[in-house]
Amino acid sequence: MGDRKDLPEAAWHVLRTAPWLAGCEDAVVDQLAAASWLEKVPAGTIVATRGHIAEHLIVVAEGAIEVGMTNAEGKRHVTSWLGRGQLFGLIPVLENGPMIHTATTVRPTRLLRMTRATLLQTLQDHPSLALRLIYLVCRRARAQYEALAAQSLLTLPMRLMRVLSGQLQDYPDGRIQAKQADLADVLGVTRQSLNQELRKLEREGLIELGRGHICVLDRTALARGAGGVE
Repeated sequence: MGDRKDLPEAAWHVLRTAPWLAGCEDAVVDQLAAASWLEKVPAGTIVATRGHIAEHLIVVAEGAIEVGMTNAEGKRHVTSWLGRGQLFGLIPVLENGPMIHTATTVRPTRLLRMTRATLLQTLQDHPSLALRLIYLVCRRARAQYEALAAQSLLTLPMRLMRVLSGQLQDYPDGRIQAKQADLADVLGVTRQSLNQELRKLEREGLIELGRGHICVLDRTALARGAGGVE
């Protein structure tokens, strides 16, 4: 883990620009930032472990974390990636329970942490924060339901475009940091099958493949190709 550093101004900026706090008054951000701290973490560091009691809410200030689970045989299943401004561990922190997933940094990352006590006190003092977190939980639940439906009802090309479009929320510059092996894991297909579909999208001018990243060139076409589940 990185060294703890009390940087209230930097913490305030991270939280003020976080999408899940949009609409909350500055007083909410002030209270959260005053009791939060930032730390720099190297790539490949496990910052939260499935089954361990959640002590802190984690917000990605810079970089990205990979969220997933590992079975008894050591096979890891990646469920998502979280980028700048996204938070991890909300449900376990709220219920004072164990982490649902393991989170690992995918590149040098800066994290903001806050204690459960800080979050709960701010929720009591500012109901507007509670409403924002309810919205966030609802959005994530909806995304999970749609992903389950898509797994059965949509073709692989559509599911791939759907996942890439969804990642643009965390990578607004269009440069998605993701390994093909992990992306194949999320989609439940072989890496070879995924690579074939990615190459098709590249030939069509929708994306450009790089080492460890995918650049989205045509967001509109990608979203249109993703279709939907009725």
